Amino acid sequence: MITASSPGAIFFFGEHAVVYGYPALITAVDRRVVVSERKRGDDRVEVFSKKLGSLSGRVKIGKKPVIRILRGDPQKFAYLIKALELTFAEVGRSCGLNIEVSSDIPMGSGLSSSSAVSVATVAATARVLNEELSLSEVTELAFKTELEVQSIASRAGVAVATYGGFLWLRHNKIKRLNKIPQVKVVVGNTNVPCSTSSMVRKVRQLKEDHPSAVECIFRLIGTLTEVGIESIKKRDFERTGKLMDINQACLSALGVSSPELERLIGAARSAGALGAKLTGGGGGGCMVALVGDRSQSVVKAVRAAGGLPMLMVLGVQGLKTKN
Repeated sequence: MITASSPGAIFFFGEHAVVYGYPALITAVDRRVVVSERKRGDDRVEVFSKKLGSLSGRVKIGKKPVIRILRGDPQKFAYLIKALELTFAEVGRSCGLNIEVSSDIPMGSGLSSSSAVSVATVAATARVLNEELSLSEVTELAFKTELEVQSIASRAGVAVATYGGFLWLRHNKIKRLNKIPQVKVVVGNTNVPCSTSSMVRKVRQLKEDHPSAVECIFRLIGTLTEVGIESIKKRDFERTGKLMDINQACLSALGVSSPELERLIGAARSAGALGAKLTGGGGGGCMVALVGDRSQSVVKAVRAAGGLPMLMVLGVQGLKTKN
């Protein structure tokens, strides 16, 4: 049995703009996806998840191996299936598998659960096939997984799921930030499922319709990311919070916020949060508040506003694998 686990992530700054080549600041959170795989003696793929149910398929061998679904909803396991197919193709071998998936990352919440699934599946499958992939190779295959499922994606979520910690990311360049101090955040889940892929497509359409205006918003988000990193390094958290608020205004202008997110963000700010914004794709999912010494007040306010508050530890370890 091979087990791989990867963390979820939050965006401090930069979501959506990062898809178009602007920088983002992302960090790993202490919630993980765990994928356990055992090799079978046939070509069957059997997947089980307590949250999502089960799926059965068969590996169809060819130039590009394909998982032919026999039973179950392939949409629920789209990232896992695509990660299997791409890893089989990369390694040049395939096999039947028994797979168990567990997660304490709320699905559809903007905490990069799909990235964590993709990374953990690629890593576990490669190990089952006795192939040692580098972290950069795992990241690239997981990115290709998201790209094929969503049609447009960035390396942000999969980079954090692989490397952990705090990352600056732009284009194909990933930089680990080692001088980020401990930061207290409260993540508030709206309990409204969100689809990152649909939000990415929505922003893409907006950019096609209004290219100059949207490009200006992206440039501002990129500037907020760079200035925000410097403010965090200097422990100027009040400034960081204000920059988060401006980033939220940009995301609202892109049409990816929602009434539920705005309600939780407003409640967090009213309770003393230094700043608050949505995190991830938007449309639902989660917001993140920089809380300083007001964590309990913000937790109570988010709960009273109808959200599920979660205190998060940031900058945790990335991909872990074990036999």
